[in-house]
Amino acid sequence: MYADPHNRLTGILLTQTGMSTPDSALLINDFWTTLYQAIDD
Repeated sequence: MYADPHNRLTGILLTQTGMSTPDSALLINDFWTTLYQAIDD
């Protein structure tokens, strides 16, 4: 979960892997990148 009060944005990413795999950090990064790209459009 992450909140960005400046952009009035709250994001929640639910997964079944947690941080147990090396790809988890990439997934979290991709999630936030996609989220911020959506509000820039």
